[in-house]
Amino acid sequence: MAKRLSREELYELVWSEPMKILAPRFGISDVALKKACARAEISTPGLGHWAKKAAGKSTSQVEFAERPPGMDDEILIGAGVGYWHSGWREEELLAALPAPPEFEEPIERVRERIATTVGKLTVPREVRIA
Repeated sequence: MAKRLSREELYELVWSEPMKILAPRFGISDVALKKACARAEISTPGLGHWAKKAAGKSTSQVEFAERPPGMDDEILIGAGVGYWHSGWREEELLAALPAPPEFEEPIERVRERIATTVGKLTVPREVRIA
């Protein structure tokens, strides 16, 4: 069954229990859940994390990363890649468009993050086709 979650909700879920236990709730495999997390740029526990935790050893959790520019904050889990609309009800699809979103983060900060992520771009003077 397809379910819509925020990136933060999914992050909390994957760090709360093993994916082999979590994935069947969405009707998908643990591999599909890991791929969904990768597409949403959500870190997941590494190999042996849950075994170490069960043995009482110390484990570390990767911090929740900010959403990259242009990425949606909601994720559709368990719908299949080609069925983007399957998690939406007909009323939602046919309803009037919502008001434009308001963002807490100023656009200048977003531009700084993009510049940091992309880095310095260099453009060659000549383009050669080999």
